[in-house]
Amino acid sequence: MAKDILSESGIPFPDGASVVYNPVTSQLVVRNTEAYQDEVEKMVASRTNAARHEGLLSLDLDLPTSGQLLYFHGPQAPSDLTLPYVSADRQISHALAFMLIGAALFLALGWRRPVLATLLVFLLLALGIGLITEEWQPLANATLIGWVIALAIGAIWKLVKAFEAGAMEGRQA
Repeated sequence: MAKDILSESGIPFPDGASVVYNPVTSQLVVRNTEAYQDEVEKMVASRTNAARHEGLLSLDLDLPTSGQLLYFHGPQAPSDLTLPYVSADRQISHALAFMLIGAALFLALGWRRPVLATLLVFLLLALGIGLITEEWQPLANATLIGWVIALAIGAIWKLVKAFEAGAMEGRQA
């Protein structure tokens, strides 16, 4: 089969010339004149886009964020592939920073009308950002979580103040 492919490519095999391909090791052994061996090397290099690719392993990658399975096989190198990586520490620090921003936004914008402001912020951050770009959605969610935490703390604060005011009126009466 390898001899047929090379013959179809215009490489002759005179008496004593041979070709053996081992699919297990992906090794092609050609016995031919030096000129024809050079032609074989050029033909193989043109088919694999490089003269040699040694040490490449088959690799299966399961990328849960994309839901795609990438499979590389054979002795050829894959086309350029970029897999972005963001460390967990960086993700956590960004999430905490955006949670603080959400809490600060609640204190600045949502303290006086918490129900209406929370509804508008929820619509904007939970739904609006997702329609524009998916990349910012985790940070928008962190901002919304910061807002909700500040809302809960504010509600508890107001309940404590109301309870203290009721207790003071009960003592005075």
